[in-house]
Amino acid sequence: MIKFLKNKFKFYLVIGIATFIPIYVTILIIFKIISFFDDIMLRLLSPFNFPNLLEFLKYPGVGIILSIIFFVILGFFSRRYLGKKLLQIIEKIFLLFPIARQLYLAVKKLAESIMDNDKNQFKRVVMVPFPHENVRAIGFLTGRAPDTMEGKKQSYVYVPTAINPTSGFMIVVKDEDIIDSELTVDEAFALILSGGMANKKK
Repeated sequence: MIKFLKNKFKFYLVIGIATFIPIYVTILIIFKIISFFDDIMLRLLSPFNFPNLLEFLKYPGVGIILSIIFFVILGFFSRRYLGKKLLQIIEKIFLLFPIARQLYLAVKKLAESIMDNDKNQFKRVVMVPFPHENVRAIGFLTGRAPDTMEGKKQSYVYVPTAINPTSGFMIVVKDEDIIDSELTVDEAFALILSGGMANKKK
């Protein structure tokens, strides 16, 4: 009887933990996103000293609503003549400084690749030998690289870090060492974000 109760206790304990963790992590990530956008709005609006609005921003979720409105207005403005001219001036200023130029162009390219479905560079999920030849890492093929001295074809592959795919490594891999994956981009990102736990093929 004691053994039976002990096994039931362990069984329900494991089930409870397995039920709680995905709910908790999802809610935590949602709150992190909300806090991130709330912080953006606070930083943008603080210099203007709008007391009522800043007080209103203390309520969770207000920042993300204002952020959506802000991004829509910014997107609309950036497609107009005056907005395009202003963006060109900002880009020219960034391009004057070596470090700012490389950082701006890299981040701009990454943002365009992720946000533009028609030009998305992350359409092909691959497996590559990384960090050494005896293991394989999930990566995203992003473009063609110059051939090797022996004339072998090479490609650029972005290998994201687990849990935080916004950081990672851009590596050059010989085409013969690249293995195509059956994973979709969404499935690959889910695996990376979960550290491999979101694997549907068990």
